[in-house]
Amino acid sequence: MAALTRRRMLLSALGTGPVLAVAPSAYISAAASSDPRKVPRTDLATLLQTEQFNLKSDNGTEYVVQVGLPHAVDPDLPLMVRGRKPVTLFVLDGNENFGLVRDLTRMMQWGGDVPPCLVVGVTYPPQYLDLPVSVKNPRTYDLTPTAHGGMEDELPGASEGGGGPAYLKFLLTKLKPVIEQRYDVDNSVSVLIGHSLGGLFVIGAATQSHGGFRHYLALSPSLWWDQRFELLRFERTLKKGFHHDGRLAVYVGEREEHISGAYPSMVGDVIALKGVLENYPNAFEKNLIQVLPEEDHHTLQGTALSRGLRFLLS
Repeated sequence: MAALTRRRMLLSALGTGPVLAVAPSAYISAAASSDPRKVPRTDLATLLQTEQFNLKSDNGTEYVVQVGLPHAVDPDLPLMVRGRKPVTLFVLDGNENFGLVRDLTRMMQWGGDVPPCLVVGVTYPPQYLDLPVSVKNPRTYDLTPTAHGGMEDELPGASEGGGGPAYLKFLLTKLKPVIEQRYDVDNSVSVLIGHSLGGLFVIGAATQSHGGFRHYLALSPSLWWDQRFELLRFERTLKKGFHHDGRLAVYVGEREEHISGAYPSMVGDVIALKGVLENYPNAFEKNLIQVLPEEDHHTLQGTALSRGLRFLLS
């Protein structure tokens, strides 16, 4: 732990996940550990109206798919949207984001802020989660467009990318058809949601998925990857006359560069993305790019998700 600089610890949040793994038992009190008879037996907590299953890609990678169901329409809540099949939200890094998106959308559904949403989290089997930053993990590979991120000195995992195209193919040709077959959803409306490296992946998918998703929501996208590869490809694609009949929303926290330093340019790159879209206002049906005041990489999710989903699904 002493060998890790504070900068490297904070930078890890921008790309490769947790720095150190902590076993759940580390949080059990000393009293419970020394005399378990004093503490009632506990079971794993579960989320109501959820289920999960495993699904393999064509190359054999195994994913855990988490599904959260919307509320049934309550006749005593007149603000709830009626007469709509659920909209599917595909959430990257489901191990961290599934519960947040699922709970938020169910709350928003009560107030009529969004239609019913079927939340689909995509993650990995437990042995791949909460690994130290120095250990190779499938997340970095899946969420990045090229092999090398360009920050290998700060983030060892930044040299283990490049699986983005295969992962996008899995989402579009394997997962999405399974969801649409198993659940009675509105097949014409779906949203892809990602944060950090997941946000980078969403920016790429917005122009490379050929309309595979209707809307795209990127939170704190790590556009620094490989000398801004995805930002540059985004601009080149729009210059060629790209148009998509859906919406794009991107959010970043105002304080992100106070943590990460200048090189990742988390805020600057999103502002540059906004400039690109201003030059090509017809690339998407609508777009919304915002820097959220007083927020950073670890605090913007709730606000950005709420604002983004209202913009995309209104």
